[in-house]
Amino acid sequence: GELLKNPALLALALARPDVAALATVQEQEDPAAWLAEKLEVQTESHPARMRVTLRGRHPGETRALLDAVVVVYLKEAAQLDEEDRSRRLRQIDLDASEQGDEIERLKSRQRQLQLAAAAKPPTATEPAAAGPPDGQSPEKLVLSTR
Repeated sequence: GELLKNPALLALALARPDVAALATVQEQEDPAAWLAEKLEVQTESHPARMRVTLRGRHPGETRALLDAVVVVYLKEAAQLDEEDRSRRLRQIDLDASEQGDEIERLKSRQRQLQLAAAAKPPTATEPAAAGPPDGQSPEKLVLSTR
């Protein structure tokens, strides 16, 4: 709703030749300030719905002026939505590219490790040394020199 009363948006609506020629607009010392003051915007229970009202002495002109404001608002809102979508898509592409780079880095590291493992000579695996013949554990083995 605040975008609807934005001075830049109102200036765009007032700059339209069909609107600038309206007696209602020409009668105002500061048409943008007058329009911002007279324009009523009420948000309904649903955030995407607004009630926009403009009262004036010339109902036909007031309707044309209100229509111009709404048309400019819808164009600006659509452009902002498109810019937001484009920005989000660029971020998704960037994230996907970064993730792809990380995947490639990890695959490369995996190949390096596989090559390194394949290049090492196999080590002989010897069975674990048998414990002492008497079955004692090495911690309990006592050697005597008598």
